[in-house]
Amino acid sequence: MLKRREGQEKLKKVFFQKVLWQSQEQILVNEILQINKNKPNIQEIITARVVAKVLDQETLQDQTLIQGVTTITILYFANSQSQPIQTLHAQMDFDHAIAIPGIETGFSVQTDLVVENLFLELINPTTVETKILFKLLTKITTPDRDLEYPEIISPFSYNKDTKNFFWASAHYLN
Repeated sequence: MLKRREGQEKLKKVFFQKVLWQSQEQILVNEILQINKNKPNIQEIITARVVAKVLDQETLQDQTLIQGVTTITILYFANSQSQPIQTLHAQMDFDHAIAIPGIETGFSVQTDLVVENLFLELINPTTVETKILFKLLTKITTPDRDLEYPEIISPFSYNKDTKNFFWASAHYLN
């Protein structure tokens, strides 16, 4: 157990993990999008925005399965005099298996998605082909290790009774 220094009131718990394995791979998500019939046709694509997130993941023997969703918003010039700028919104689900030989239960798998590239092709005035290239970053960490540290505002603490400053540090619990 940590010994409290004079003047310290509280201890907080923090968690540290050790990275055991990490990898990067790419995922390509393809989708053909159709605009709604009540919207004007596409004349020209202006820009697009993509947001992606991992919704669920499950670790099995030697692999982790992830399920995610991609939301895309395409801004385009339309064949319309009254509303020449329109948007096309779509969501695309995806699944991916990450091979992790020797993974054991109890280990934490962290996955992050980064959009690397977005390719849009106007096939016709009502159809857009999308190709989204993601970088998938995967880390395996050890189970959490508890640490306790003094609750302080800065790395230095001040004891008003002794009028001394001291350096606050964290220590592993055994």
